[in-house]
Amino acid sequence: MEIVQHEKNVLENMIYLSVGYGLCALENMIPADVPIVFLGEIIDEKGINFLKEIEEKACLICKGETAEFFLKNNINVDFIFLQEECDYLILQQGKMWVDIPLITTTGVSHDVLKKHHGKKFFYFSGSEIENYLFNKTVKNSKKQMYWYNTLVLVHDKGEKSIFEFLASYMGASYTIFLGFDEDTENELVIYKKQECVKIVETSSHEIYDYFKVSVSMGRILEWILPIYESKDIFLKAYTNLFDEITQINKTVHSCIALYENLYQMAQQKNVWKNDLDQIITELNQNTQNLENIEYISYLLDISEKIIIKEDKRTKNNEIAEVALDAIQKYKKLESLLEAIEIKNVEEIKNNYMDSPKTRNYEGIENILLVGGSSQYNVLPYFVEGLKTGFQKAGITTYIYISSNLERLEQIKRDGYNYFQNTTGYQYILLMNGVFLEIERYDVIVENYRNLFDNEGSKIIPMFVDHPCYHKGRLSYAHYTHMVLFADGNWVKYVKNNLKNVPDPVFLPLGGIEYENKLMEFYERENKVVFFGGYSDLKEIQRKIEEHKYLPIIRKIIERLMANPKMTIENIVDSLEEENNSKYTIHHVVFDTDVFGIIDEYIRHYYRQKVIFTIAKKGIPIDIYGWNNVNYSNYPNVQLKEAVPLDKMLEICQNTRFVLNVQPWIKVGTQERVFNTMLCGAIAITDETQYLIENTVDKQNILMYKLQDIEELPCKIQYYMNNEIEAQKIAEAGYMLAKQNHTWSNREEELVKIMKAREI
Repeated sequence: MEIVQHEKNVLENMIYLSVGYGLCALENMIPADVPIVFLGEIIDEKGINFLKEIEEKACLICKGETAEFFLKNNINVDFIFLQEECDYLILQQGKMWVDIPLITTTGVSHDVLKKHHGKKFFYFSGSEIENYLFNKTVKNSKKQMYWYNTLVLVHDKGEKSIFEFLASYMGASYTIFLGFDEDTENELVIYKKQECVKIVETSSHEIYDYFKVSVSMGRILEWILPIYESKDIFLKAYTNLFDEITQINKTVHSCIALYENLYQMAQQKNVWKNDLDQIITELNQNTQNLENIEYISYLLDISEKIIIKEDKRTKNNEIAEVALDAIQKYKKLESLLEAIEIKNVEEIKNNYMDSPKTRNYEGIENILLVGGSSQYNVLPYFVEGLKTGFQKAGITTYIYISSNLERLEQIKRDGYNYFQNTTGYQYILLMNGVFLEIERYDVIVENYRNLFDNEGSKIIPMFVDHPCYHKGRLSYAHYTHMVLFADGNWVKYVKNNLKNVPDPVFLPLGGIEYENKLMEFYERENKVVFFGGYSDLKEIQRKIEEHKYLPIIRKIIERLMANPKMTIENIVDSLEEENNSKYTIHHVVFDTDVFGIIDEYIRHYYRQKVIFTIAKKGIPIDIYGWNNVNYSNYPNVQLKEAVPLDKMLEICQNTRFVLNVQPWIKVGTQERVFNTMLCGAIAITDETQYLIENTVDKQNILMYKLQDIEELPCKIQYYMNNEIEAQKIAEAGYMLAKQNHTWSNREEELVKIMKAREI
């Protein structure tokens, strides 16, 4: 009866597919330089100590029955591989495993899965009913990367073969086994592309050569989307399935009763023809109804394995034999349906139905969002995106954009809360710190009061540029509630150098959602588009040559070119240390115009280098904002005038590839990356730590390194020539940005930060 229990588990567990993930979501999701380590049986202290050293530089996957052992020993397991053959009792007795992501199948024990709260990545269980339900709901979806995969893992090849395949499938170059054999419990068996290359002791120093790159699996999993964006479609099909099985049951009962009547007729000498015809008609109709069920043959095959009490009645003629054989067949099917019947279908459906999102924003009643003018007019879009998020959360939201000068003078005179006809604001967010330094005319008090402030308002400036460009505004930051910065490195700079800023916090920029219907990928122009200004490097070099701090500027630029992963702050710190100087170089760079000169030069140097590298390879590229530059020798390059943001979004949704060169942001990203994704195009950008942790190269984005720019054209050309693969990246990027990186998402992150500071 194992097959019957399997189907019962499948039917009960299929509900988890509505919030679960297909194994396909894990395809190539591991960075190639990060090995996967499979943890087998219980290991000793030496092995445990080794795991603690490498756990942040590997993806750790353990077998289901060993999960509690590793977790109790403080090993941060990334996945639990849960098979049907697992010793479920060990899991049911523990609690530490319930939040760890599972790689599993719907055929495992329902009692175990219902205790689990974390992400579940399902592979196909082999059930035809499951396959039927999935095809009913996902068959026509375009989002192929998140389809529930139909691969059945073949267990008779052994555990190692399964795990070797899984590691390769997930994208790891090296598969490492620990504790799979009693004789080698502290030995690591290392495979590369499913071939054993080495067996090494955990105490050997050479093993650490395989663990070079830090990885945050939690961060990687954040962007992965469930199989179903909405559970409604699935739950409707799930309900229909159980209604269908209920109808099958009724039909089977009817067949048994009709064949019983037929058997009784077979015992009689005289039979009325009309009665016989009536039974045959009803049986034919029942047979037709069952044959219309796609998985009925599968159910009948399973039911043949069920043993029921033998019917010993006499088969005294051909009709009696047919009747008794049919009764036996349908009673087996009846027994199967009874065994796999889910008694609590309504309860299961009710527990998993979509319900309106409720967010714990208690205590946050209103907020004023203030925006000013900016390049490409982006700040008003940022404000509108945040407004949408706050309003969805039920927070009263006010907006002021400083375009009306007459109104601004009125606000200065009367106070914005009066002008807006409200008693005041609980929170005030100043985008790019706009008006942070402007006082109200109607308030004469010892303590500074901001233009929009009434007594008790909590001011939150957010800066999208380096703090060095906003030192004037930041000098007024001492009275703010906290200050937001779009790069994690800027937070470090402020903490170390601007002591009057009370609470610097990192909040990455979000993407703007394109309001109109997106163009299909295959209809878009197969070219690269770039938006950005142009500065004459020779003119900047002339300023540098004439500058009194020429040696320092030149040295910093040389080091940034040698290692473009570094920031100007990093270089200044190293120069201070080399020269045994505590503040001199820092003062020269950050308290004069030196920072701006270096920043402008290095950004435009790499911007022009990236574009020239692409142009000379003949790749078609449109450049908006460089209309005064000479590229006449490159017919593949089209130079156009700069356009405002709304026009940029329109252009992005008409092209396949949008190039970005980060404005020396290293722990964050320019908003253009997510704008591109939300327009359905592929974002091409130089890598940052934030993007490395929150996206996957060649899966939802195309990233390049500034130190390896020459490799970029080949990468672009490959995806220009492979439309299907390019479309997958574009669709995955869109889903990622839609799920995690809109300005509404940033509102959710901001509210969490605000709530944390209220506790």
